Amino acid sequence: MVTDCLIAGNRTAGFGGGISNRRAPGTGNVTLIRSAVTTNVAVRQGGGVYVAGDGDGAGSLLKVNNSTIRLNQAGTGGGIRAEIAILANCNVNRNAVAVEGAASSPAPWR
Repeated sequence: MVTDCLIAGNRTAGFGGGISNRRAPGTGNVTLIRSAVTTNVAVRQGGGVYVAGDGDGAGSLLKVNNSTIRLNQAGTGGGIRAEIAILANCNVNRNAVAVEGAASSPAPWR
């Protein structure tokens, strides 16, 4: 759980410029509360946040409450790339992508 934090100015050649569970997909949920994820870059996916599920597309949940995800960049999912995501009272804007989806998920957004 990340609460009352600023995650900014990070860069990766892989996944999740600001936050990532890439090394252990499907092993844990990520929750952001009253936080900002901004100006992060991921060459591959999830410029701001990358939360991967297991091989079956399940297992990890991204929950974002009263937070801002903006001005992040990635190949896919400029702001968010998550298998399963629940957002409430959030601003997700001005994120940029090279390929597709400023926020992307293979599963339906809730």
